[in-house]
Amino acid sequence: MRKQTQQKLMVIFIILTFALSSIAFFVTGFTGAATQQEEFKPLDSYVVEGQLDGAAEDVYMRNGFTIVRYYYSGSPEPYIDQLPQSFQTNFGRVQLIVEKMGGSENKVEILNTNGYESLADVSRQALSAKLCELLLFTPLECSFANLTK
Repeated sequence: MRKQTQQKLMVIFIILTFALSSIAFFVTGFTGAATQQEEFKPLDSYVVEGQLDGAAEDVYMRNGFTIVRYYYSGSPEPYIDQLPQSFQTNFGRVQLIVEKMGGSENKVEILNTNGYESLADVSRQALSAKLCELLLFTPLECSFANLTK
């Protein structure tokens, strides 16, 4: 084969490779996004009874949410239901999901991308102080608490 013919074939091969990889990228992008949206359903409320499944917790934590697992014996503390609204970001975005679960003792577990923390003291003051330390975005409630100290 002549050198000029070989060069033309190489150019055609490279152009076909780029074109086919671009088509494959778009096809996998559209089908992959559709399956992820079907699997993940948004919450009706940021305070849920029971525990979310592990996949949903992972998705929420990757999106900047903090999970508060509140275990209680008897009846839950009334302030627990207001935590997601109390600890919104400065832009009004909810960043907290509360999972209320009955148990034999009162305790709180806090999970986010920064790690895991467990509290035996479930008072509003202790929980608020710990959330102010661990939340990814400092809410207004923490800013006001720092001003009053």
